[in-house]
Amino acid sequence: MKNKKQLSSAIITAVGILEVMPYGAVLNFARPPEEGGAIRETYSYFDLTPFGYANFGPLLTAIISLLIMIVIIVLLFTKGQKLWSLVAVLSAVGVITSLMPLMYGLEYYTAVGFAITLLLAVQFIISIWDRRKTQ
Repeated sequence: MKNKKQLSSAIITAVGILEVMPYGAVLNFARPPEEGGAIRETYSYFDLTPFGYANFGPLLTAIISLLIMIVIIVLLFTKGQKLWSLVAVLSAVGVITSLMPLMYGLEYYTAVGFAITLLLAVQFIISIWDRRKTQ
C-alpha cells in the first residue's frame, strides 16, 4: 500500500510539473488572408488565456489534478479505501477533460497534453488496482 501511495504521489507531481510548463495548452490565431496559415501559441494549463478563448479542457484538467494532489496528500497521512475511489473518479474525469482540446482538432493537442492524459490514465489504473484484487 505504501508503494501505491508513493507511486501515485510521483505521478501526480509529474502531472503538476507538466501542467505548469508553457507547452500544454494551444491556441491557433488566424493570420491575414494574404499571409495565410495560423499562428500557434502554447500556454500553461493554469493560464486563463486559453480558457478565455473557449479552450476549457486545460484549466479544468489543472483544477482536477490539484484536487487529486490534495486527496493523495490526505491519503499519505490516513488509511482510507474510499479516498482511493475518489482518486479514481477524479482521474477518470481528468482524462476526459484532458482530451477536450481534441474537439477543436488535432492541432490543439500537444505532446505535453498527451503525456498528461497518459499519466492521469495510469493514475486511474493504480487507484483501482488494489480495490479490484480485494473484492
